[in-house]
Amino acid sequence: MGHSAGGHIAALLTLDGRYVQAVGLNRSDIRATVGLAGPYDFPVSPGYHKLFGAASATQPVSPEIEPINFVDGREPPMLLLQGGGDATVDPGNAIRLADKIRRMGGQVQVIIYPKRGHVSLVAGFAYPLRWFEPPVLADAVAFFHRH
Repeated sequence: MGHSAGGHIAALLTLDGRYVQAVGLNRSDIRATVGLAGPYDFPVSPGYHKLFGAASATQPVSPEIEPINFVDGREPPMLLLQGGGDATVDPGNAIRLADKIRRMGGQVQVIIYPKRGHVSLVAGFAYPLRWFEPPVLADAVAFFHRH
């Protein structure tokens, strides 16, 4: 599980088996993954291109770092949590990744929390804010218990 760049890393670990194989494991050792507001499919956007290492907005980002490019339908179940008002990571990332996983025959669930932003999504894990935020923690825990 991870948030933002951590969600990106968790998705790469889940979808691209090379990372876990490098430490003597395989993808089946991952039972389930939760991504919170992760960039999974980089749109044509100068912000994403600069952040992920392209020299310019016109130079493409390497497909090797886009989790969506490794979906094969055999990945562990994934839960993608996203704030509908996230201005940092476009909610379309979660929707496009989920669509591809479904098309390939994999298991995925997406929950979009309306009006929640990038930080308020993960703030729901903090004890003092659980009453205010959407049930992000409860949703993640329930998903892990099912898998």
